[in-house]
Formats: sequence, structure tokens, C-alpha cells
Amino acid sequence: MAVGTGAGLLDEAQPQSVFKHAIFDQYLIRFAVMTASKLNPKHAVDGFAGRGRHDDGSPASSEFMMLAAQKAKATTHVDLFLVEKSLADYRKLDGVANEYRARGANVQTRHGECGAFLDEAIAGAAGPACSCSWPPAARTWRGIRSWLRCG
Repeated sequence: MAVGTGAGLLDEAQPQSVFKHAIFDQYLIRFAVMTASKLNPKHAVDGFAGRGRHDDGSPASSEFMMLAAQKAKATTHVDLFLVEKSLADYRKLDGVANEYRARGANVQTRHGECGAFLDEAIAGAAGPACSCSWPPAARTWRGIRSWLRCG
């Protein structure tokens, strides 16, 4: 008996995904605008981005992030940094991202382990408008974990 993704878990949106997508759609950009009001652009990172869109054409989590960023475009700018480990899913994700890039969105996609791109994601968010106060030692995954425990 197949279980997990082999049983079709990712073929269509599951109830937990529908709930998460509603949060992304209704809350993600409002949260980013509120908590990063001094930053422009704002940055959102998804280290487990998936393929972006379900096989039936409906948006998956990372496309919901792209849609939310697009909706907020009139009032704020949100850059997205999306990482996906599976090469097949990454290729699909990058194709979806290309659609949003063509409409002017800044969506960066990377293939591989999310930890391998943490420094790049942080550096992108730590541009001249960044007000974060992370010490240089916290700019690695190990450093962030250590800083959060001891900071």
C-alpha cells in the first residue's frame, strides 16, 4: 500500500494545505508590511518551496506567496526567495516563477538544500534598508541557532 507522496499526497491540495494557502493569501503580505514597515523591499523566504503549482493547475504554497506579493504590489514591494530540493519540483517551480518574473515580480529560485542558501537569503534581506541586528556570526544556520539560544 502506497503512503505519503507515493499515494498521491501532492496530487491535489489537502485540507491542511487549503488552510495554509488561505493564511498566505489573506495574511502573509499584511504581516510582512506590518512587521517590516521600514524595509523596502520586504523579503519572504521559503526553504521548502515545492513545485509552485499542483498538477491540476491550482496554486500550491509558493505560488500563493507569489500571488500575495503581486496583490500587494500597488502598496509595497516583496521579494521572494524560494528553495526546492527535488530537481523535478524545482524545474516546475522555476517555470511558475518565470510567469511572475515576466509580470515584474522579483522571485529568486534555487535548487538544493535550503541550508545551502541561507547566507544568500540573509544577504538579500540585509540590503541597505535592512534594520536587522543579527551579528555576523549569526549569518549561518549554526550561527542563527546559537544566536537565538544565547541572544
